[in-house]
Amino acid sequence: MACGAHFAGRHPALIMQNSGFGNCANAILSLLNYYRIPVVFIVSHRGSRGEPIEAQHMMGAAVADLLKVLDVDVLNVPEPEMLALVQPAIEQARQARRSLALLLPFSFWAAN
Repeated sequence: MACGAHFAGRHPALIMQNSGFGNCANAILSLLNYYRIPVVFIVSHRGSRGEPIEAQHMMGAAVADLLKVLDVDVLNVPEPEMLALVQPAIEQARQARRSLALLLPFSFWAAN
């Protein structure tokens, strides 16, 4: 759907937890990256500091490396005051025709 939105002239964004992002690896490499389709991923970084569910910690520890392997740009947004950086990062990613992950830690959601 995100690719279809892109080809229809829209700017797609997906909201997911980092475990869901891990499930997208093949589509990111063989579709988004190959055809240079920029998608914004708003990723809840489960398993980061403050996460109470132990099962989330393994994927939480792996997500930064996974983003690097998948060649997806990252903007870490640890606190609401940094939200002003989001729009310029999105514009830069769109200009470069690259996907961007906005990584929001567990503490970001807990504080708001």
